[in-house]
Amino acid sequence: MNTTAVHQIGAEESVLLRTSFQTYVTEADKERFHTYLEEAFAHPTRRLEGLCLEKSPDTRFYARIESTRLPDNSEAPPESRQRVRLTVCDMTELRNAQDMLLRR
Repeated sequence: MNTTAVHQIGAEESVLLRTSFQTYVTEADKERFHTYLEEAFAHPTRRLEGLCLEKSPDTRFYARIESTRLPDNSEAPPESRQRVRLTVCDMTELRNAQDMLLRR
């Protein structure tokens, strides 16, 4: 996971690497994230999605998630061979500006 994700979520990188990323996806976006992840594993092309993530129930931020499927790791157990790299970009300021414009 990239440093933006580590900083925004507020956990140590070692903790994040051992935790399912879905843990930080808001309940409202979990199904969309699941579908997004299925597509990321199924297709070798780069994928983008906007999601709301949360550090805690009262601290949320908007993020653009970018994924790239990595080459299969043939040395790993079968359930771990497919890998996807996720990059998180904080989009909170852009989302807030967009919301403000829409309210006008």
